[in-house]
Amino acid sequence: MKEIVFVTSNRSKFEWAKERLEPFGIKIVHCNLELPEIRDFNVEKVASAKAKQAYQILKKPLLVEDRGFYVEALNGFPGPYINLMHKTIGIKGLLKLMIGEKNRKATFISVLAYIPSGDEIKLFREVEEGFVLDKIIDGDCRGWGDIMKIYGHEAFPEKALSQLSDKEWRDYQKIISERDYLSQFYLWLKDRL
Repeated sequence: MKEIVFVTSNRSKFEWAKERLEPFGIKIVHCNLELPEIRDFNVEKVASAKAKQAYQILKKPLLVEDRGFYVEALNGFPGPYINLMHKTIGIKGLLKLMIGEKNRKATFISVLAYIPSGDEIKLFREVEEGFVLDKIIDGDCRGWGDIMKIYGHEAFPEKALSQLSDKEWRDYQKIISERDYLSQFYLWLKDRL
């Protein structure tokens, strides 16, 4: 079984990767490293920089994931600065910025960076289209952060992801897993195992 370290402080990201990749013979080991993030609006550059920093410390094959939440009406804000947005204006502030906006389109762009050696890096990009609701809907964010209280997906047009039932959550996970970065990574890696 091939072993790869997944560097993340988000336990939910790790559990999702482990659940998805271990059936394919890829053992995922969790490593919680605090890595400084470069300031860039491009999530690919942020993920690449974090992967290189982590490799300099661990010196072994690893994965790093980073994501951005791009709200079309706000010229892409908050982008990869989701954590900063949460710590400053929060989701209430984001909704205030959206008052009167008809365009509610929002996109999650997630990038998985795989670095097997110090001189090689491979990026896998996932794009998920959705929308910003006009109010906060409390519920279970399943470890993914408060953004799930204001974000909806086309499969559930009237709901925030936080209010999905367990069955709806599994359906949502199935929908996104068909084209997510973990599927892309596995398909690329299986030819190299």
